[in-house]
Amino acid sequence: MSFCGVLLWKRTPDLPSVAVWIGAIALAVVLWRSALIAPGVDGAMHTAVARILSDARGHPSSFYPLWPVDSFAGYPVGQPTLTALFATLGHLDWRVAGLAGHALCYGLVVIGFAAAVSRWGGGTALGLATGAGAVLAARSPLYFWTWGGAPNALGLAFAVSAFAAGVDAVRSTRVRDAVACSILASAAVLTHPVSFVALAWTASPLLVGALVADARRKAGVVHLAFAALGGLVLCAPFLATMRHSIPAAGMSWTHTFLRETATLRMVPRMLHDIPLIAGAIATIAVVATRPKRAAVPFALAAALVLLILNGRVALLPGSFLLYPDRIAVLVLLPIAFLAHDALWHRPRIGLAAAACIAAHAAVLQSKTLKEGREHALATEADLRVLGAAALPPSCWVINNYGDAGQWIPALLARPITVPQVNVAFFDLAAEVHPCAAFRGEKRAYSIDTVPCPGPACATLLRDGSAELFRIVDPSLTVRVVAPR
Repeated sequence: MSFCGVLLWKRTPDLPSVAVWIGAIALAVVLWRSALIAPGVDGAMHTAVARILSDARGHPSSFYPLWPVDSFAGYPVGQPTLTALFATLGHLDWRVAGLAGHALCYGLVVIGFAAAVSRWGGGTALGLATGAGAVLAARSPLYFWTWGGAPNALGLAFAVSAFAAGVDAVRSTRVRDAVACSILASAAVLTHPVSFVALAWTASPLLVGALVADARRKAGVVHLAFAALGGLVLCAPFLATMRHSIPAAGMSWTHTFLRETATLRMVPRMLHDIPLIAGAIATIAVVATRPKRAAVPFALAAALVLLILNGRVALLPGSFLLYPDRIAVLVLLPIAFLAHDALWHRPRIGLAAAACIAAHAAVLQSKTLKEGREHALATEADLRVLGAAALPPSCWVINNYGDAGQWIPALLARPITVPQVNVAFFDLAAEVHPCAAFRGEKRAYSIDTVPCPGPACATLLRDGSAELFRIVDPSLTVRVVAPR
């Protein structure tokens, strides 16, 4: 069953598919109810972009009030669009919409992996269970929740589903599989391109190998090539602006990050030891009983490892998108493929493995929920102060990096002096005259740079340790730059 297939059933859905959807929805609800606000500075940033999209009622002309950028280009808006739909269609306030738009992405990751592994096995219920279990057993991608990485999670869901549809297109030569691959790949690029670019690089040698092994697959490869052209057309407006929109400061930061994280230690750090141990056991079982089935997962895992190490030299085109930590999460896919094949026709071992995975996942993901709560930047007091604030439309607000002030662009549609900034805007700089300042009650990173109370400030609102100040010194100037 492909990702599209789970969404568009042609017949009554089967019970295993229904179980995956119920489990995915349950996961999203648990995440939604686990925090007061979407965790992390990135959670605030993505919700602010969603509000910009919603308020524009069309294509925005700028990133105001999040950033002082007088254009709207070079930014993947897949996940913020989901949040904006929640807010608009559900008539939700931006705190609730932000939570819903972030939490749902992790349910979709479960569905994406379940669909991909099921298709690997020819549409098996075992594949659905194995794919879902792999996500729950690994530290990431669910750990992305703790810092606001929902676009990464949603892009990953689309990318693994596109990969599975591509495999189907080559094996079956059906045009519809190639079309599904094109649509899902485009969705991945427009949401968060990292996972798709990584899998696209790994797919190239796999396609060559498929043609060498069986020339009859040529028709499927041709269909896939036309699908790739269709995807390029769909993504052309975004791709035309993305590379040129990243400034020198952003590229420098990215290459430094690539070099520092291009190590194989990133794989256990992102996934946890348990999936790797399970993968090793599955590998032994598959090589011993069905060695031909190990070829594709081996090749995929080897290519992903090389992509992680590519960060040291950044030789490949598009290397600025190949973040080693995000690629490490993709290693979960060949592990899940091997686990599926190792458990094939072994129901008792499968039940025992499921029980062990459930116990491990309960412990591991309870830690994820705890860290998510810790990194949710706003308290009830913060929200009461912000809810009571009446600020002029053009009012800049002095804030701390890492407290509830990060949510002012999303909740109040007012600009702040220390926003979380995407790498595409690392050259951001502006001199502004603020009219207010806010200090949040909860500071996740223990940073406090707000110059209030002081001679330039007068208290407007206070609730607990959450404080809103009016700036009474009209000459006060603050420089807005991207925090590093």
